[in-house]
Amino acid sequence: MERILVAEDDADLRELIEVALQEDSYEVRGVGDGCSALDELTRFTPDLVLVDLGLPHLSGHDVLRHLRDQLPFGRVPVIAISGKFTFEALPTKWFLAKPLDLDLMLRVVGELCGRRLPAPFWVQQPETARRREGVAFRP
Repeated sequence: MERILVAEDDADLRELIEVALQEDSYEVRGVGDGCSALDELTRFTPDLVLVDLGLPHLSGHDVLRHLRDQLPFGRVPVIAISGKFTFEALPTKWFLAKPLDLDLMLRVVGELCGRRLPAPFWVQQPETARRREGVAFRP
């Protein structure tokens, strides 16, 4: 069973994400701020991380920087979540836009965890990233 850490400060959205992932047979831990996300990483080694970029106490950007710099977390797939972004400032390869589409989130998580075949909604361009259906992917 794949393990997923969800760092989202909106408690209602975090609960929706957790329930959707648990119903899809993932082991899930949810936290509400960046400091708690880093603390949870010491107790729970995730296979994938979903992180809101606008976390309180320690931003999602800071959490991502920590993940990139610390092995084995540097190899863990990370999906950033936010209502605002620009491709130039996107700190991860994967992004889900708010309002969050839970079905789309499950498809992306499933693909990154190796559960599903690649879906046609991913668009890859050699020099630019494209956005489709609330997902951004930077090759």
